[in-house]
Amino acid sequence: MSIDAFALLEVLFPFALVIAFLAWQLRVTKRSIRDDQTRAARELAEAEAHAQAERDKAEPRPAASGEA
Repeated sequence: MSIDAFALLEVLFPFALVIAFLAWQLRVTKRSIRDDQTRAARELAEAEAHAQAERDKAEPRPAASGEA
């Protein structure tokens, strides 16, 4: 390799490191957002199930026809 090629590598290597870091940071951020959305959806579903159970417990059930 010529000296010019080594000089080019010296210049491009830091840029490659910065690009790799930014790509990793984007991946981590996207994963965090996805985890937060999943957690929020799970909590909402649990809250809805709990509220439905409370409504079912509070409402009197009609008697089934044919029972004595």
